Amino acid sequence: TATTEIYTLSLHDALPIFLHKALKEVLGDHVNQSGSLVTYDRLRFDFSHYQAVSKEELKKIEERVNEKIYEQLPVVVEEKNYEDALKEGAVALFTEKYGDKVRVVKIDDYSMELCGGTHVKNTSEIGIFKIVSESAVGAGLRRIEALTGIEAIKYLNEQKEILDRVSETLKAQEKEVVSKIENLQQSLKDKEREIEGLKAKIASILAETLIDSAISVDGVKVIASRVEDYDMEALKTLGDILKDRLKSAAVILASSSKDKALFVGMATKDAVEKGVNMGAVIKETCSIAEGNGGGRAEMAQGTGKNISKVKEALEKAIEIVKGQLKA
Repeated sequence: TATTEIYTLSLHDALPIFLHKALKEVLGDHVNQSGSLVTYDRLRFDFSHYQAVSKEELKKIEERVNEKIYEQLPVVVEEKNYEDALKEGAVALFTEKYGDKVRVVKIDDYSMELCGGTHVKNTSEIGIFKIVSESAVGAGLRRIEALTGIEAIKYLNEQKEILDRVSETLKAQEKEVVSKIENLQQSLKDKEREIEGLKAKIASILAETLIDSAISVDGVKVIASRVEDYDMEALKTLGDILKDRLKSAAVILASSSKDKALFVGMATKDAVEKGVNMGAVIKETCSIAEGNGGGRAEMAQGTGKNISKVKEALEKAIEIVKGQLKA
């Protein structure tokens, strides 16, 4: 309702003073307010600071503000002459312009600032202060967003509901959620290593089959073959295995991924010395498959848009390598 929104606005109006003071206490006196936005459902506070505020610092700032809230400090709002207010120690914002008469908000002996807006009469009315985000908004300028009162309670309840769902999904007590997730992450890493090991074994077996299909040109074993369900990195791994086993080789491998043809070309040092240039081979191979590719003489890669052209492209690759070796 409108009444509730006005009351909540008064809770948020008191917070910039608390927050400004707490920021100076935790981060240093260099911190100065650079602007704020107070609405019925949240507070936005901009301030000067040279780096991101750490989680530990945010925790201290939040605790400091809540400590003062629960000390039930009286909040007194008075109208005074601007110069007199400054002499008494009131903090003025450099970004604001003030008239001869100003409103001074004094929170017991804790803080005194020049501030407009609607304010509570006692800090205990604020109830809860909860920081929900901290971010950069410019060079040397940070922003904190926070909630109080019923809006803070709503936020905490939403966080609790998320934690409950996570706890239920993991079948773990709330205090065990983090350790359960860490265990699952470790288990996933172990499975990934196991999968990589199996892939290496499969590649080793596949390599033997491909070696049997190799043709010999001027003492260099030439392989041009398509393998299914291999990404670019897997093709490179298989190419390395073939080079190591054949010792003298020119290898062109192809596969497909997401409606795209993949090509990798590799050559041993002695094959390159005899004239093999995989950069040129892959460039021509990819163009046949309506794509682009290239690289160095010993290793090149590329892609093609037309998967149906892979066979033709590989046949062309063998012709090119034969020509390079016989040149």
